[in-house]
Amino acid sequence: MLMRESCCHNLSLSVLADDRSHMDKNAIFSECAQAFQSMSQEEESPHQYEPLAHFLVSERFLEHGSPDVRLLVACCVADVFRVFAPDAPYEDEAQIKMLLEFFIDHLEGLSDTQSPSFKRHFYLLENLSVVKTFNICMEIPDTQAIICRLFDLMFKVIKSNMRIKRFIVDLLTPFCDSDYLNQDLLDTLLMHIVEPYKSQNVNGYLLAREIIQKSATYLEPFLTATFNAELVLGVSERKSAKYFTTRHLFDLIYELNIIYPPIMLKVFPELANKVRNCNNEIERMDVTKLAVRILANKNSNLIENENILWKEFLQRFYDKEICVREFCAKSIKTFLLIHPESKDDITNALITTHRDVSEHIRFTVIASILAAAKEDIFSINEQLLDYVQDRMLDKKYEVRKEAILGLGKLFNKYVLSGKYGNGNKLIKMLDLSKSGLLNIYYQPFPKDRMLIERILYTCLVPYQKPKKKKG
Repeated sequence: MLMRESCCHNLSLSVLADDRSHMDKNAIFSECAQAFQSMSQEEESPHQYEPLAHFLVSERFLEHGSPDVRLLVACCVADVFRVFAPDAPYEDEAQIKMLLEFFIDHLEGLSDTQSPSFKRHFYLLENLSVVKTFNICMEIPDTQAIICRLFDLMFKVIKSNMRIKRFIVDLLTPFCDSDYLNQDLLDTLLMHIVEPYKSQNVNGYLLAREIIQKSATYLEPFLTATFNAELVLGVSERKSAKYFTTRHLFDLIYELNIIYPPIMLKVFPELANKVRNCNNEIERMDVTKLAVRILANKNSNLIENENILWKEFLQRFYDKEICVREFCAKSIKTFLLIHPESKDDITNALITTHRDVSEHIRFTVIASILAAAKEDIFSINEQLLDYVQDRMLDKKYEVRKEAILGLGKLFNKYVLSGKYGNGNKLIKMLDLSKSGLLNIYYQPFPKDRMLIERILYTCLVPYQKPKKKKG
């Protein structure tokens, strides 16, 4: 093998230009690549290699018929950038752009981890990542397309090889940490954190998540300005918009709040304003669903901090549209079980809602309270239980039935079991509810009497206990 000095300093141009076989060219370029790899950035006189550096990027090598030769050339040129850093022997902007495209072409080989040349493709990525060669794009105009292509490719190759994530993060993060960030680049990054892309490329999601977390300080003002402007748009305008972020705005707000909650704090006031002032029924429903997804997340502290979004959501219990009120009622169970701190606010919101003019709403409110109580009786309070008892006398049979059956089952689970004692106010209320249930038997409704007979045998009478313990 030729020594570094003889290979890189004394290698004559005629040797490279000879009409040699691919095997010979591979051997020559392999030695050249190894020589460059052994160089450090502390080389005393890297400029002595400038003639070779320029000769390497001649058309005959960049477009050589052998893929192996082209890959070796890419590795050599990447080392040229490393050895000459922070300067480069190439000054022509068009030539630099062409070389960056050349690098991207050969990073595609990272997709095939079983390829004999994978190690060289990996070396190329590692080199470009450590040296941050692509950062030169920030100093050259009209390179956005190159970086977008680089982002696209990196999200493709990581799908089959998670081990290269660290180098890709180092390669891509600088473009999110600077004024270079633009809407096209943001689209390319954020599309991987929402469905279906999130499930189709799990490694891509993890990559995007880490880049966002590392670049949160720089991304926050850009995202705040972008999302707040897009929230002003109507639903039809968003769905027909050019940019991915605009078309998938609600999903992105939700996912970004999970990935890095502080990044969305300045977006929530505008989102709350959207909840309050949106006149379109469909869009108001969509934005209310988004608010519930964000607020109900188990890691959210927005309720505890009395965030404006929570306050505006509570007002949707009185929305003029039945579908919105019903959706809010369906969310009661989730909030009571996941966020106990929401109990008092939910209770206050239901003061009038549990007597809503709509049978559907009344039924849903009672069903949600009972569903939460069935999982954990202490997720509700006495007033919520009182709402259920109040609906035992509802004018609609389906609502009465839901309340009666639900209370009977709660009585059976929490009172007859004897596991919870009788010192708790809720348990005492449940115990007393038996009298209220039996009183309904004397109401002039045959269906109700049949219902009471049913729960009498299945819920109220401790038929499973020994005779001596039956009351």
